[in-house]
Amino acid sequence: MRIIEETKEKIKPSKQWLIAHEKELFIALLVILTSSFSYGLGRLSKIEDNRLPVTITAPTSSPIKLVTAASANTADNRLVASKKGTKYYFPWCGGGKTIKAENRIYFVSAITAETAGYTRAGNCSDKP
Repeated sequence: MRIIEETKEKIKPSKQWLIAHEKELFIALLVILTSSFSYGLGRLSKIEDNRLPVTITAPTSSPIKLVTAASANTADNRLVASKKGTKYYFPWCGGGKTIKAENRIYFVSAITAETAGYTRAGNCSDKP
């Protein structure tokens, strides 16, 4: 019990000093917090300035365009599929080269081929 009483006696001068300087301590703490908050906002605005804006554009709606062998004058840059099959091939894949000319269907992109119900051949990668 004596230790608690001694500790209270030691704390009294500090407590009295805090009470006497209460306004100054409050102002100092307020200045520190305000400056820290302002610095943080400044850093945040700099990050926002460097960020690229997000733009949202609506896709153009174009109907699926099938290109038959008869109308394909440059079939080397288009996807090819068989009329009887379910897979499409990129121009550099061997599987597309084995399709007979009369059974070939050409697509402008992978999206149009997939929309028409075809899937990419498993042994054909999208990069040569």
